[in-house]
Amino acid sequence: MKFGINLYGVLKDRKDTLAALKELHEMGYKRIEPCVAPEAIPELDHVFWPASWLEAHLAEIRQTGLEIVSVHLIGWNPSTGRERLKRFAADSGIRQFVVKSPQELTELSLHQASMEYMLLADALHDVGAEVLIHNEQADIETRFAGKTAYETLLELCLGKVGAQVDVGWALSTAANAIAATMTM
Repeated sequence: MKFGINLYGVLKDRKDTLAALKELHEMGYKRIEPCVAPEAIPELDHVFWPASWLEAHLAEIRQTGLEIVSVHLIGWNPSTGRERLKRFAADSGIRQFVVKSPQELTELSLHQASMEYMLLADALHDVGAEVLIHNEQADIETRFAGKTAYETLLELCLGKVGAQVDVGWALSTAANAIAATMTM
């Protein structure tokens, strides 16, 4: 298969991470996209891999025939974790680091996030990696001056940060909007 698979849904009910990865490869998947945290999250470290776990198992994962091009960053502070992520990118060869919009969707929080994401993008650019923003439902539903919060955040990043569109959330939001207009 020529597309990757986000591992959150695959691993959330499984504790045998490496066995699950082997099964994915046997099913024909070539690329995976794990969620990576700066430190272990108790009871969830099989889903949100600590960076140290991924570093320790990266060669083993690659030996199964799986490639990791991108990772979702969970619990990282883009400001304080910037240098660590830059080293991680350089050492691992991972080329895309996926972040989310801020929890609170206000114009101020979007401006602050854009500044942090652009600084992270600049640091990662030095080692051939990039930052992508992943949307969620609220990012599509929340609007500022006629644009979604997601579009607004991407524009505030001045082209230094890319998009990783979650089509499921986008379609779900569009379907809900259409349904709401039909009931009026």
